[in-house]
Amino acid sequence: MILLLGRVKMILENKRSILQKYSGSQKLSQIGKSRLFKGRF
Repeated sequence: MILLLGRVKMILENKRSILQKYSGSQKLSQIGKSRLFKGRF
């Protein structure tokens, strides 16, 4: 039972780090797009 809980915790932590990386890259791409947009006009 303890092993199972530890495994679930590890999976949740992995998902969280992946989500953080994903949201971070999305923010970066949004900033890049807005800069391109401003540069054109």
